[in-house]
Parts: sequence; C-alpha cells; structure tokens
Amino acid sequence: MSSVVQVVQVVAADPVAEASFNALADKVVEGGFMAPPPGAGRPDAPLRIRSRKGITIGKKLADQLKVRIGSKVRLDTAGFRGTNVALAFYVTGIFSTGTDMFDRRMALVSLKDMQEATGAGDVVHEIAVRVADRSDISVVVDRIGAALSRAGRAGQIAVQPWWVVSPEIRQMVNMMESFNGMMYFMVLVILSAGILTTIYMVVYERKHEFGVQMALGTRPGRLFVMIMVEAAWMAALAAAVGIALGVLVVWYLAVHGIDLSILGEGFDFQGLFIDNVYKGSTAPDVFIEPTVVVVLGTLFFALWPALKVARMKVLDAMRESVRN
Repeated sequence: MSSVVQVVQVVAADPVAEASFNALADKVVEGGFMAPPPGAGRPDAPLRIRSRKGITIGKKLADQLKVRIGSKVRLDTAGFRGTNVALAFYVTGIFSTGTDMFDRRMALVSLKDMQEATGAGDVVHEIAVRVADRSDISVVVDRIGAALSRAGRAGQIAVQPWWVVSPEIRQMVNMMESFNGMMYFMVLVILSAGILTTIYMVVYERKHEFGVQMALGTRPGRLFVMIMVEAAWMAALAAAVGIALGVLVVWYLAVHGIDLSILGEGFDFQGLFIDNVYKGSTAPDVFIEPTVVVVLGTLFFALWPALKVARMKVLDAMRESVRN
C-alpha cells in the first residue's frame, strides 16, 4: 500500500488562545478547531487513548492524503535536540479557506503535544499579543520591553510590533490607506460641484434680499457669517443623514459582509489569510473621518459664495435683481 507524502508547515499553539486569535477557527468544516481526539481528555480513559494527539488540517490536504475525521496521520519533524521525530496524530478537524497555502500546506497541533513529542519542554517560539486599539501597540511594546529589561531578559527575547515582523503587510496596509485617501479626495471633488452649485444658486436668487439688507445697514461681515452658518447647517444635516444611513450599511457589512466567492477563492499574502468575504469595520474612524471630510469640505467650498456676497455692491445687487 503506497503512502502519500506532503510537506507542510506545522503550527503548534495553545488551542484555547488560538481559537480566539486565528481566523482559521471560523473556517472549520468538519470536526473541531485543534480539538483533542475523542476520549483523550478523560482522566479515566486508558493510557493508549489519553496519549492520542489531535491535528487540524486543510481540506485539500485531507483529500490528498485520503483521510477524514478520526484517521491517523504520521508527521515527521526535527526534534528539539536535532534528532528526527516521527509522530502519530489523529485528524480531529478539517478547515477550508480556498487557498493552497493553508488548505494543502498547513497543519495545527496542540503546543503541549508538540513540546512533549519533540522534547522542547516549555520552550515557545513566539507569543502574540493582541491589543484593543492599534494606537496602543507601540506603548504595549515599550512596556513589555521594559519589563523584560527589569527581569534581565532584554537581550534574550525580541519584542517587535507586527510591522517589523511583517514589513510586506505594512506596505499593503499603507497602500490601502493611500487608496482611502484618494477616495476622500474624490468625495471632496464631488462635494465641490454639489456645494458650489447649491450655495451659488441660493446666493444668486437672494441678491435682492442681500441688497436690501445692505441698504438697511447690514455689514458685509454679517452677511458672510450668515452664509457660512447656512452652509454649516447644510453640512450638519448631511452628516446626520449620512451617519444614520451609514450605521445601517456598516452594520450589514460587519455582520454579513460582501461575499466575493463567486469571483474567486480566498488568497494569502505573506502568510496572512485574506478571506473572500469582505466585512465592514465598526471602528470609530469609519464614521468620524467621512463626517469630518463632509463638514470641512462644505465649509471650505462655501467660502467663495460667502465672500462674493460680502463684496457685493448695494446698487449692483438691486439693479441685477430688478432685471431678473
């Protein structure tokens, strides 16, 4: 009977912590994510059952190896002391992402099982720390580095933010931020046409009113302020309506997302899995940045009509209004 061999990347991690951290946990289609074999966690189970180790693999790898949940696979790897180690695992979970990088070339096992099998003891290669706000990353890195320095471990353990560990992903994020900047610029261009047309028409149709007010002693500065206040009210109304509609749209995108699986499968970038279901973000910046752009853009493009009213001559305004 011939055997199938496939080179894979094995990730050994704490099952509980990894389930809340790894996006692959939501891609499990059979079994559980890094789950132990049935009966392995029971203290009253026989030793041969308690010593079984579970492994989670991709669907394409499972099809290639012709295995399913409960099947035994052999994993050959290097031991902690440089020796070769052959390990037996039982398939307890199968995930599917649609990418070869993960579905065919990745396997996940319990950190404890791998440490025991390879003789690594309690040694770990990496500890990932997730923060609630990305602006706190540098602060957390400095705090951990300071704590290691006080413990005399500063030269033994490297503490690095994600953009140092993966500069390629940082470049991709910068490209996305540049794209968002271009989108905001396009919004400003569209705003300029709408705002200038609306406010200019308001000014044009009210020339007689402005002329009468100036004839009665209203100072040009007061007319300028009046136009800007009206523009501010227009911006506030637009922002309120936009936020109300935006909350509904963002909620739908955050919960359901946009499924682009019809156009293609998910893909990976420098070991980062990118799903083909794109979901929206409920971060405050999603609402704050567009609102600020709309409000400031409205006030900026209202300056020219407001200055035009402030520089208006009384007789010219009255004559033009009479001709119209």
